[in-house]
Amino acid sequence: MKELKYVDYTTQYYDELFALQNAQWGEGSDSDEIFENIEKYIIKLALCDNQVVGCLICHEEKEYFYIDMIVISPDFQKMKIGSTFMDIAIDIAKAKKYNKVECCAIEANGHTNSQKLLENFGFVKTQTIPNYWGNLCPDFDCKECGHKPCICTMHHYIKNI
Repeated sequence: MKELKYVDYTTQYYDELFALQNAQWGEGSDSDEIFENIEKYIIKLALCDNQVVGCLICHEEKEYFYIDMIVISPDFQKMKIGSTFMDIAIDIAKAKKYNKVECCAIEANGHTNSQKLLENFGFVKTQTIPNYWGNLCPDFDCKECGHKPCICTMHHYIKNI
């Protein structure tokens, strides 16, 4: 098994982080806002041989802690990186004295990307919004559903901690 280490984001990883996110979502997604305001986010990285193979991006809201994204390189999926990131995010939220964590999952072509992970960690779906990203970013050419504008459905989840 490949040896992984988890580290805090530093600017030396900006290009790799941007490339990982861009490979997953593409340019023009709502996640571009993260890279325009990167200092506002809590970012953890999974490294293998000092290469970024996964990321956790979160931020703080007044009343809750929000997981913006977990992205894992395809060659490193099914290695419990997502679960480790979820543990890290929940630990951060607890340390910052939040009582709930929120996030969204994407449903494309009948499959919800992180539903099993979220439910395994006790998250509960609270809302579903069809065509969410297409309305938010009408010029976005979505890699998940293959449409422009995106027709993916957003599922909102909450976990009380």
